[in-house]
Amino acid sequence: MIITTDEDRAKVQAYLKQAALAMLRVKEEQAGLNDILQILKEQYEIKPPLARKVIKIMDKGNMPEIQEANDNLADLYNMVANRG
Repeated sequence: MIITTDEDRAKVQAYLKQAALAMLRVKEEQAGLNDILQILKEQYEIKPPLARKVIKIMDKGNMPEIQEANDNLADLYNMVANRG
């Protein structure tokens, strides 16, 4: 660590305080997300793990890749499961 001056110490303290506030905001947002997931579960019977997957797909915009991976999984399953 290189904190040699009072100015450095003050800067590090300020950064750490900013980081602590950022962590608090993340926790608050997570609580809000959990509230939404609970509403989806209670009102629409959408389980939170499924809702989280859809949220991630919506965020990344990668539905075509997910669909292809699921198709490949289904194809492989059908090839091996249907054989005795």
